[in-house]
Amino acid sequence: MKRNFLFAFCFSLLGALLALWPAASSPTDTIVCNYIHPDCLSNHWLLVWVAEQIASGHSILHNSSYYWPIGDAPWLAGNGSEGFFYLPFHLLLGWPLGSNVYFVLIFVLNGLSAWHLVGSLGASPKASWAAAFSGALFVYVIHEIGAGRFS
Repeated sequence: MKRNFLFAFCFSLLGALLALWPAASSPTDTIVCNYIHPDCLSNHWLLVWVAEQIASGHSILHNSSYYWPIGDAPWLAGNGSEGFFYLPFHLLLGWPLGSNVYFVLIFVLNGLSAWHLVGSLGASPKASWAAAFSGALFVYVIHEIGAGRFS
């Protein structure tokens, strides 16, 4: 079982790194973002804002700097929750490295979920490893991350 999990983890990690290329090759100065999508850069900014607000003990219910001069309520809008999960990565690694490591983790967990599902359905270990690799390359997740929807 340990060997099976290790292979699944390695295939998931490989799929995640391929999916997140070129950010995986230069994680300290490249962000995961499709610049054509209008929300991507602003959601990166919001991801960092939420993490910094939480770390400093401030509220995330209203952000007067976002959509100035009216502001926005990121928690109510639904895109503030990922800041909770991103917070430890931000505190340890900063941005953009913390966000890139966070995204790799999301993709690896998707791959491991596919591995577990396929294995639970009775597939062979090799088939479940292929599921881990393809689960990490799941196109919907790549599209959502590229659009700036990180949760």
